[in-house]
Amino acid sequence: MDILSHALWGATIVREKELLPLVIGVSIFPDVGSLPQVFEVLGSYYKDHQSGIRRNFRELLADWKKIQPSEFALNFYHFFHSFIVWLEITILLFLVAKDLLVVSLIYLVHLIIDIPSHKEARPLYPFSNFRIKGVYFLDNKWVFVVNILLLIIVNVFIFILA
Repeated sequence: MDILSHALWGATIVREKELLPLVIGVSIFPDVGSLPQVFEVLGSYYKDHQSGIRRNFRELLADWKKIQPSEFALNFYHFFHSFIVWLEITILLFLVAKDLLVVSLIYLVHLIIDIPSHKEARPLYPFSNFRIKGVYFLDNKWVFVVNILLLIIVNVFIFILA
């Protein structure tokens, strides 16, 4: 799923204003794992630009799908999208900052949302190559539609109950 949706889900689940910056940060934290791939795509774009090839943003997004990320970028991404890493962070929070355990829930929600909205999730990385095939959110507009509808329904429901 996209970063904005993760932030909105985090803010939906933890509705405490004083925790909002932390919640948003943790909501998008697993996507730090995408940074190496972002840099690879931008590097390719820059090389083409230096060679005189000009492309617009839509073409850059199309390239995102075409450029095969390096092994490092894939491993980095899978590491941050692993339930193993989530469990380690949860245990660490339990030991040193129990009052912040709610952020562990936000991280978990990010991982759960990404499983059906990504081509291939590897939730037990690096200990297992077990994969779950999903629908890539950039290839299917219905993933966005369902996500927005669910956000609206959940927020309306919470508003009515409050």
